[in-house]
Order: sequence, then structure tokens, then C-alpha cells
Amino acid sequence: MPLANPGIPNIEQNYLVPITAGRTTAVTGLGTGSTQVAAVDPQRRSITFHNPNNTSAAVLFVCQAQDASGNAISAAVDGAGCFTIFPGSSQTFLGNVGGAWNACASVAAQNLTVITDN
Repeated sequence: MPLANPGIPNIEQNYLVPITAGRTTAVTGLGTGSTQVAAVDPQRRSITFHNPNNTSAAVLFVCQAQDASGNAISAAVDGAGCFTIFPGSSQTFLGNVGGAWNACASVAAQNLTVITDN
């Protein structure tokens, strides 16, 4: 089946949501075990995790503390329910992010930056 408009290219677009009341938290000494890095905050509209560990090549893993059914989730290296944050990169979550969040590192004693918007 031919495309409706084969001569018109698709353009990817990004939509940035400004942080109006952001708070930054520095987590130091993040280890290989699951650690809570953001407490429950029903007013939270977005949460951003940044991995500043450029020289150590440590990979960070973040997850909500509970899944959609209310079961507890622990952050783990390559763990189910976890999101991977590579060195020097960030990941932002929008929407239903008011629950607690856990994190861990692939190598002990790493740093994590958490930015929230309420």
C-alpha cells in the first residue's frame, strides 16, 4: 500500500517541559544494593535522574519502589522494572511519579543527581 504523501518527510520533535519549582538532591556513595533516593511526594510532577560518573564508567539503575499492582521493587543491576542510566546521561519521567524511587550502581560508591519538580 503506497504512502499517502510519499514526498513529505517525517520530522522528529521534542517537547520540553520547564521545571518551575525544581529541587536538586545529590546522592553520594550509592552502592550496589537498592537504596531509596526519592521519598513519596504526591505533588511531584516530574523526576530526573542524572549519572555524573563519567570517569568511573559506573552504570546506575533506577525504579519506582512499587509496581502498578503495589508490589515492592528493588533496584538491581539489570533488574526487572529498572531503568538504566549510563555515565553522563539523564532520564526524565513525567506523570505518575509521586511514589518513592530506588536506585543502585553497577560499582559501589557512586554519585547520582536527582531533580524533582513539584
